[in-house]
Amino acid sequence: MSVVIPARNEEENLPLLLEDLRKQCYENLEIIVMDDGSKDKTGEISKSFGVKVITISDKPSGWLGKTWACQKGAEASEGELLLFLDADVRVKPQAVERILKTYEKKKNSDFCAALS
Repeated sequence: MSVVIPARNEEENLPLLLEDLRKQCYENLEIIVMDDGSKDKTGEISKSFGVKVITISDKPSGWLGKTWACQKGAEASEGELLLFLDADVRVKPQAVERILKTYEKKKNSDFCAALS
């Protein structure tokens, strides 16, 4: 699973989320921080956690910063599944594992099969 975090000027919030992700029970995570033109230490802090950091400074006409950051993060990801998180959220140690279990359960249900 790839976790994509669009971030602009999140030097205060991002360390909390990255520490939460470091403590996840599910360990097969690729974490990508999309540093979207930050003027603070967002990029430096992200790098100190050893995650993939991609700095974007321009976007095509018609795109908003956050949506462009998410798009570029998705393109750079290697995981089979994508999880997008805002930099100001907190997650419990079982969060990713629970998300994956719910995904698997729903994916195999009749409801999801009817949508396919």
